[in-house]
Amino acid sequence: MTETEQRALILRERYDLTVPERSLIKRGLALAESLDKVKLIGDFIAYNNGTVLDTRTNLMWAAKDNGSDIYWADAKSYCDNYRGGGYTDWRMPTQDELAGLYDVNKSHPGAYNRRYNIHVTTDLIDVTDFWVWASETGGSYDAYFNFKYGERGCFHQSYAIYGLRALPVRTGKKDDSFFNNQPLKHLPVSTANELKKDGDFIAYDNGTVLETRTNLMWAAKDNGENINWDDAKYYCENYRGGGYTDWRMPTLGELKGLYDERKSYEMDGFEGFEVHLTELIHLTSFIHWVSETRGSDAAFFIFSFGKRSWHQKSDDFYSRALPVRAGKKDGRFIAYDNETVLDTLTNLMWTAKDNGSGISWANAQSYCDNYRGGGYTDWRMPTQDELAGLYDESKTQTGSDSRFSIHITELISIIVHWYWASETRGSDAARFHFLYGNRGWNPQSDENGHRALPVRSAK
Repeated sequence: MTETEQRALILRERYDLTVPERSLIKRGLALAESLDKVKLIGDFIAYNNGTVLDTRTNLMWAAKDNGSDIYWADAKSYCDNYRGGGYTDWRMPTQDELAGLYDVNKSHPGAYNRRYNIHVTTDLIDVTDFWVWASETGGSYDAYFNFKYGERGCFHQSYAIYGLRALPVRTGKKDDSFFNNQPLKHLPVSTANELKKDGDFIAYDNGTVLETRTNLMWAAKDNGENINWDDAKYYCENYRGGGYTDWRMPTLGELKGLYDERKSYEMDGFEGFEVHLTELIHLTSFIHWVSETRGSDAAFFIFSFGKRSWHQKSDDFYSRALPVRAGKKDGRFIAYDNETVLDTLTNLMWTAKDNGSGISWANAQSYCDNYRGGGYTDWRMPTQDELAGLYDESKTQTGSDSRFSIHITELISIIVHWYWASETRGSDAARFHFLYGNRGWNPQSDENGHRALPVRSAK
């Protein structure tokens, strides 16, 4: 087997490609070898003309950024006029395209600030500092992506500090693409991993902090500079931390809910001033705008004293923006956008719905073990006790037979009564009944009326 065939086989097994897609992979690798490829690592192919091809998206990237601090307008000009590989259609990437390069499991120190790690999914693309400009713009603010925290945000157009860079990209076309511009299937983006807990707060490695008491998700830090109310509102609504698009400016009650006189830390640059809230949310000032307004004034909250006050919207005196978003919650259960549901009492994570059809015990076990919801790989079949922990007679859903009800949180969608559990005895396996809340045993081969509901232990 040739090196090309070996690589094609690896990619085929990794992505479960169809026959036409396998052919494209194989042909692309063969062409790459014939065009003096420099290196192939995973999904990325580096060439000796200073370009790197991402075979998942068919985007071609410059092998390195511009290498120095740059304003957004200059960054756009740099990208538009870049001529790497002899191509003339380079442009500034979108936030989504930059986010596709982020991988928290890969890291290297920044070239200019080696205290910080930069998380780029391949070593073939040299990002020299953690902020890279993106193409989205609105008002006087322009978008960026942060390769330290994996977060999206906006900076004022006048900013050329804090390590802002330009990284050109181009989209492969039919006449120059190895893959005829046909998208390939790829694994789901991995869900954020938990970094640290502080009471009701959980910090994740995508730059977000979850407040489990309210199910509010906060940006792990504010915008970092003086900002007026209108720009703060724009900043919050266009923030893209964690990949979410529904960020907004918080209400007074929501910000006030963060205030905790028992907790405190001193802000950088404000010697002697402390703010009182969890250390998992990093504030750079004690004044933060909230959504309430009256005429030309808007409210703000002071984290040093736990008080509300008012300023003119146009005032940016030490004021900051702290984005927030809300998810679905039902008592102790929290539903996430990736079709997972967290039980905060047991710290078990469940799928938001079952497998969808009748299934034998063996196939149910295989379904659970191979489930990849949310990007996690450690799903399994639940025990009877774990299923019983979901049963709540005060909750009611209508099953597939409308005469009977199912007693479980509405955030987990199930339509039959019997669910397989992991315990076995001989040819029988355990099951749990969500109509009456009782446990039972049944032949493992029985598919009629049985479903699979994967679970995992949240880290």
